[in-house]
Amino acid sequence: MASLQEVAASEQFIVDNTTEDWKALQYVREWCDISSAIDIATGHFEIGAFLALDGAWQKVDKIRLLIGGETSRTTADAIAAALDTSIAVERQTGDTFLTGIEGVVDGIRSGSIEIRVYKPKKFHAKAYITHSKLKIVGSAALVGSSNFTRPGLTQNVELNVRFQGPEVVELQEWYEQHWDRATPVNQELLSVLEHNAREFTPFEVYAKALHSLTADVDPTDKSWEESESDIYPMLAPYQQEAFHALVVMSRRWNGGFLTDGVGLGKTFVGLMLTEYYAVRHRKNVLIMATKTGQDAVWNPELQEKLPDLFGQFSNVVVRAHTDLTTKRRAEELEHLAKRADIIIIDEAHNFRNHGKAPTEENPWGSRWWRMQKICAGKKVFLLTATPINNTFFDLVHQAELFTGLEADDYFASIGISSLRKYTVELEKPFKSGTPDYAAIAAIMAKDRLFQSIIHQNSRRYAIESAKVAGGARVVFPETQVPRVVSYEFGTLYAPLFAELQTAFSRATPLFILPMYYPLAFSTNKDIDTVAENRQRQVVALIRTIFLKRFESSLAAFAGSCLDLSVKVLRWLEVNTKIDSNEESRLSTWRQTNEPILKAIHDRYRSTLEEGWHEEDLTEEELSELDYNLVGGDYRLQEMIDAAFEDLDQLTRFMDLVLAGAGVDDKYLRLRDLLSEPSKKRKLDKDVFTPEFRTQQVIVFTEFADTARYLEEELNKSGLSDVDRIDGTRGNDRYAMIKRFAPFYNKVAARDRSKLAPLRILISTDVLSEGVNLQDGTLLVNYDIHWNPVRLMQRIGRVDRRMNPTIEATLIKEKPSAKKSRGHIQVRNFLPPAEIETLLTLYNRVQNKTLMISTTLGIPGGKLFDETDIFDDVKVFQSFKDEYNGDIAPIEELRLKWLQLVNENPGLDELVERLPEGISTAKTGDPAGIFVCRRTPVLTKAHDEADPEWSIDPGQVEWALRTPDGVERALHTVDTAIAAEPRGASEKFSERAALQSTLRDFERGETKRLRKETQLPLDAPAPKTICWMEVQ
Repeated sequence: MASLQEVAASEQFIVDNTTEDWKALQYVREWCDISSAIDIATGHFEIGAFLALDGAWQKVDKIRLLIGGETSRTTADAIAAALDTSIAVERQTGDTFLTGIEGVVDGIRSGSIEIRVYKPKKFHAKAYITHSKLKIVGSAALVGSSNFTRPGLTQNVELNVRFQGPEVVELQEWYEQHWDRATPVNQELLSVLEHNAREFTPFEVYAKALHSLTADVDPTDKSWEESESDIYPMLAPYQQEAFHALVVMSRRWNGGFLTDGVGLGKTFVGLMLTEYYAVRHRKNVLIMATKTGQDAVWNPELQEKLPDLFGQFSNVVVRAHTDLTTKRRAEELEHLAKRADIIIIDEAHNFRNHGKAPTEENPWGSRWWRMQKICAGKKVFLLTATPINNTFFDLVHQAELFTGLEADDYFASIGISSLRKYTVELEKPFKSGTPDYAAIAAIMAKDRLFQSIIHQNSRRYAIESAKVAGGARVVFPETQVPRVVSYEFGTLYAPLFAELQTAFSRATPLFILPMYYPLAFSTNKDIDTVAENRQRQVVALIRTIFLKRFESSLAAFAGSCLDLSVKVLRWLEVNTKIDSNEESRLSTWRQTNEPILKAIHDRYRSTLEEGWHEEDLTEEELSELDYNLVGGDYRLQEMIDAAFEDLDQLTRFMDLVLAGAGVDDKYLRLRDLLSEPSKKRKLDKDVFTPEFRTQQVIVFTEFADTARYLEEELNKSGLSDVDRIDGTRGNDRYAMIKRFAPFYNKVAARDRSKLAPLRILISTDVLSEGVNLQDGTLLVNYDIHWNPVRLMQRIGRVDRRMNPTIEATLIKEKPSAKKSRGHIQVRNFLPPAEIETLLTLYNRVQNKTLMISTTLGIPGGKLFDETDIFDDVKVFQSFKDEYNGDIAPIEELRLKWLQLVNENPGLDELVERLPEGISTAKTGDPAGIFVCRRTPVLTKAHDEADPEWSIDPGQVEWALRTPDGVERALHTVDTAIAAEPRGASEKFSERAALQSTLRDFERGETKRLRKETQLPLDAPAPKTICWMEVQ
C-alpha cells in the first residue's frame, strides 16, 4: 500500500484495516508527523488509541476529541467510567504497562489535548480532520466507521474514506458547531487517567490480591441484612462469612455444606439462611433435624428469635429425621416437600449412606432414599461437623441430595468429569497400608471439590476474626487432657473374656451367622460379588458389635446374646420345617436352653423388651438384619448345622454371664468418680477430682443396655439425682435436657426452681449431636471411643461457644460452679491389662483405619490408626488441633486481611478504588511472575435464572510461575508476594520480554482452565486483577 505522501495527490481512497501495513492507525500516525492540529469525532474513546499513537501524537500542537456515547444523555461520569473500563481492557489485552499514559496526562494538563462530550443528542460520528503544517498538503478528512479505539484503528474491518477539498471545509464547520455545543470533560478524564497512570506500590498490589481472594464475593442483600434482618446482627464475623458463602455456593451447585467444628454455632447460620429465604425471598423452608435437635434446638430458637416464622401457618417447617421412618410421617413430609423450596438438613452426616433402595415390596426404601426424593429439584443446605466418618463416599452420598444420583458429571465445570472416579482416586493414599502423608497433602492441595461445596471455619479462626473485627468476643472453654479411669476385668469378666478369645481364634471368628451370609453356602458358581461383600460386611459388623458390647458392660453383652439367640431361633423355625429330624433337634435345644434365655431376660431385660437399637447401628445397617430365608441353591444342611453351632456358642456365653462371680470393678470406678469414695481405697486425685462428686456430669455409653444398668446401679448406690436418655425410652428428651442444662436451654428463672434436680445424666449417643449441654463441664466416656468422630461429637456437647450473659447468670445462681466454668474435664474408662487383646480382636474383624473427618480434607487434620485411638494424649491433641485449627491457609489470609485493615485505616476503601490489572515489582522468594485472576464459573445470577458462565462474581485464583513450574499453594505464594505498607518497589525487568512472559502465563492458565472445566468458547475470559514480578 502506498504511503500518505504517495496518495496525497489522490483526493479519495479507502482505509479499512484489511491490509497489515496500512490501517487507520498508520494513517493517523503519519498525519501526526505533518499536522499542526487534528480534530477527532468518535462515538467511543479508549485509552488504547492514544497509547498506540505514542511517540506520534506528541508532534501535533493541538488534538481535540469530541466524544459521543450510546445514549443522548451521556454524562461526564459515564465518559470517565468508560475510560476507566477502556484502561482495564488495555491492561488485560493490550499494553499491560500502559506505556505512554503519562504523556496523555501531561497533554490534557497542558491543553494540547482537549476533550469534550456531546450531550444534546446521541452522537455516533467518526471523523479524523487533519490540518497539515505544510500549506502544500493542506487539510484532509478520514470519515467512516472507525472509533478512536485500538480495535477501531487496527483490528476491526472498517470502512473509512479519505477526501480533501471543499468538503473538508464543510466538515470543519460541522465539527465546530458540535464542539461549541459539547461539554468539556478534561478534569473528569484527567482524574481517571491520573488514578491509573501512577506507579502502584507492592503493598497496594498485595492488598488488592489479598482482598480479592478473601473478601465476600457476594454481600447478598447488604442493606436488608444490616437494617431489617433479626439474625444477621447476632452473627459473629465468621458466621456472616459462612452465610454469604453458602448463598453463593447454592447458586452454583443448588446446595452446599457448612462443616464448622462442633460448638461453633452452625444453627445460627441455619437460622440466617431460614430468615433470608423465608422472609427476604418469601420461600418455603423445610428444616430436617434429629428428633432431639428439633425439640431442644430448632423449635425453641425459632420461637425465640424468629417468632413470626414459628407456628402452624408459617412458611418454615421443622421435622425430624426419624419422621422419615414411619409411613404416615413420610407421607406428610412428601406433601410438605411439594411446597418446599429450600431444605436445610441439620446433622446431615446421618444421611452418609444410601441404605436399601426402594423395591416393590418396600417402595419407600431407606431414610436416605426418602430424603433424596424430598430434596429433588430443591436448594439443599447440609450442616454437619463430621461429613466424613470412614470414607469420602460419605460426603458424596450427602452431596447427592442436591446433585441427584444420575449426575456423575455434575462437577464437570470444575474439572471433575466423573465424581465417582474422582472420589476413588482421592481415597487411594488413605487406604494404603501405611498412609502416604505427602501424597495426601499433594492431592488435597489440588482438590477442587471440597473448596467448591464446603465452607468451614476453624475454632481458632472464629476467635481471631472476632478479635480483629472488633465485635463481641468469641469465647470457648478450655478442655483439659482426658484422664484414664483404669479398671480390671477381674473375676466377673475374666472367664467370659477367655471364652471370647477362644471364639475369636476360630477360622470363622465368634459366629458363623449363615442367616446373614447365605452366599457363603451357595451352590451357584455365579455369585453376585457385590451382594456377597455386603453380607460379609454385615457379619463383620455383628461380630464387632459383640466385642464392643462386651467392653461396654455385662448387661450390654448379655442383651446382645439374647437378641441374637432369638433371631437364630426364628430363622431355624422357618428353615427346619422341611425336615422332621431338624425340627425335633430344634425342639430339644429349646427345652434344654429356655431356662438360660429366661434367666438372662429376667436379670438384664426385665423392665424392657428391646431388640437391636438404632443408636447401635445406622438405619441402613439395621435394615440388613433381616432373615435371608433359604429357598434357592444353598447347602441348607450346613447352614442349619452352623446356626446350631452359633446357638451353642451363645449359650456358653450366657452361662458364663449368669455364673459370673465377684464385683464389677468398672462400675465401682464410676461410683468412686461420682460419689464419695471409700476411705480404704487410694485414688488418683488428678483423676478422681471433687468436681465429679458435686457438679453436673454427663456419662456417655454407646448402648442402651449399659445406660439402663448404670442408672439402676447408681440408684442402688444411693445416688438419686440420676436419669438416663436412650433410644428405647418414651421419656421427653427435651424435658430432661432442660433439667440437666436449664441455663443454655433458656429455661426461665421462675421455671428453673421447679425443675427436679438432675446432676448425673446417662445417655447413649442420641445426645451426642445437635444439643446444648454446656451447663455441665464434666464428661465421662464409659465405653472405649472406638470411633474418634463419635468422641468428637460427644465432647462437643459441653465444649461449645460460651455465652457471657448466660455464664454470668449461671454463676450468680450457682456460685459453687464458678471454679469449673470454662474448664472441661473428660474421663475415659479403659482396661489397661486387657486393652491389647481387645485391640487384636477388633482388628481381626474390622481391618480398617479409623479417620478423623478433617483428615479427609476439611481442612487437614490428623490420622488415627487402631493404636492411636487409645492414646488419650494423642487423641486429645488431635481434637485440640481439630477444634482450634491448624488454621486453613485461606483462613490465615482472611485474618491477615482483617489485620491489615485494622492497622491501615481506609485500606478497604483504597483497595476498592484501585484499578484492575495493576502491577508492580518487588523482591521475594520464590521468584517468578504472580497473577491474581478472576475466572468464570457456571452459576445463576439469581435463584430463578438458568445457570450460565459468569465472571461476576467468578472465582479468584492465585498462581506464581517460577522457573520450577507453577506454584498454587497459598502459603508459599503469600510468602513470595507479601509486602509492608512502606515496602519499596523494584524496577521491572525488560518490559517487552516481561509482558510476553506474562501473556504466555495467562494463556497457559486459561488453556488449563478450559481443559479442566470444559469452559465453552463463548464464556467470559478470565481477568487478571493484579500481577507482580517477584525478583
